[in-house]
Amino acid sequence: MVRANKVLIFIFITLFLIQTHHVFAKYHPNYQLDIKGIYYMKAEIEDGDDFASDKNEVRKRDLGIGYRYFLYLSDRLTIIPGVSFERNFFRYIFDDNKLAGHLPDRLQSLRFNLRSNYSINEKWGFLSSVSMGFDSDFEEISTEDGNFNFMLGASYGYSEKLRIFFGTSYSRNFGEDDFFPFAGIFWKPGKHFYINFMHEPEIGWEVNRMLKFGIDGGYLSKAYRLSSKANRAFIKSGIVEEKYIRTGLFIRTGLSRTIGIKISCGMNYNHEYKFFDEDYDDIVLDADMDNSFYLNVNLLFNFMKESP
Repeated sequence: MVRANKVLIFIFITLFLIQTHHVFAKYHPNYQLDIKGIYYMKAEIEDGDDFASDKNEVRKRDLGIGYRYFLYLSDRLTIIPGVSFERNFFRYIFDDNKLAGHLPDRLQSLRFNLRSNYSINEKWGFLSSVSMGFDSDFEEISTEDGNFNFMLGASYGYSEKLRIFFGTSYSRNFGEDDFFPFAGIFWKPGKHFYINFMHEPEIGWEVNRMLKFGIDGGYLSKAYRLSSKANRAFIKSGIVEEKYIRTGLFIRTGLSRTIGIKISCGMNYNHEYKFFDEDYDDIVLDADMDNSFYLNVNLLFNFMKESP
């Protein structure tokens, strides 16, 4: 009940900030709508002993949408509330089709985010982020599905060409607490070449303001709670955890002043896909996958209001 109240309070604050922007915001706000779709080539399960099947393949699709609202409260302070939803589709191909009932075919994530950026001067700045959400198969929604993440950091600009980021983050996922530091860098020594190791690492070449290309990647880690109401073979409830490393090539371009698109493709490595018991202690089923190809298409819509 306590966690549920925290979630409701957080949602209320986010909606309150969005609705009252005309009172507090000094400048007209920006809206961003982000739509992505990721296609994964079929991948074989590395260890098929748990399935007693010669053919063990997984096909995966991801669809996501996110909305961010930029509140410029002053020259130095920006508040960014937002909400995002992601759905992962799985298709399992076994010699014995009954084995497909062992695994969930859909996993969802709904998150509410609140970020802030504060600039002290031309060199120093502070940034923070807090998010709450639900990660599960959505067969039933419970406060047990709730996750919490908090990040606090700082940035320092050595020059217009070089800026570093550092800080720490805390997360609580299904009763597990994690603290870990982070660091990042943005470096653009010349007119075109740049290195951006912030959210998703990029090493790229900026042809102009409308066109960039290069190499990107990242490490992704997700966990979802499985409902006991789902009609599955023997995994009735518990936690499913997915982790992988992604590297590839990308191209980003602006289709217009409002619409931008990023297309990337490459390989997934060390793709872990494990099922744990309800206490998140013991592995019930190991479905780790071989390396596989992916194609990612990301559309970004920027809605910018003109100053009066």
